[in-house]
Amino acid sequence: SLFKQKNNFSLYFSTGFNLTEIRNMQKNLTSANEQLNLSMELSEIGILMSRDRESFHASPETVRMLDLPESDISLSSFRALIHPNDRIQYDSCLKLLESEKDCDNEIHSLELRIKSKGGMYRWYSYRYKSAVTIAGADRLIGGALFDITQEREKDMLIERLAYIDEVTEIANRNKLVSLGQDTYDCCLHLGYSYWVIVLDIDRFHIVNDTCGYDAGNS
Repeated sequence: SLFKQKNNFSLYFSTGFNLTEIRNMQKNLTSANEQLNLSMELSEIGILMSRDRESFHASPETVRMLDLPESDISLSSFRALIHPNDRIQYDSCLKLLESEKDCDNEIHSLELRIKSKGGMYRWYSYRYKSAVTIAGADRLIGGALFDITQEREKDMLIERLAYIDEVTEIANRNKLVSLGQDTYDCCLHLGYSYWVIVLDIDRFHIVNDTCGYDAGNS
């Protein structure tokens, strides 16, 4: 900048800074972010962070998994992506995280159906916790999303084989025993009455014996 000027004489004052260290730090930080994003993509882990309890900052992998328009999404908008039957779990999780009594070192988890790329619901394991920032003024809420759709489909297939009758495609005896025990325990605890109705067809074995089991099953 011009410091002094007289007639044809001008005196300028200038300062210079060595930015090499700062540039190297920026380069290293960019490289670290790129490595982190790549590792999240390869491991298929989505990250959600919230500092203001009003919005989440989503990692690039989360944006890809959920087909988000941008990396910042409000808590209410994220809630709208969750299947209606699973939102009560999400609400409970937020209430737990917002509680000052919550243990900072404890990691919680739940399974949610979240609308994803293509508009279809997929199953995710959501592991989350809250922690106090270094400054100690705010609580940072963080969570990780793991796609477990294939595992859930396998579990559903196993459950179907175990509890659904192949012929009638309704609950079988194993399911009746399991569900019946739970119902009995609830009725006993709440003081409710209950009924067990058994239906049978007299001499139906004649159909199986004369026409075969395929005809009887149909």
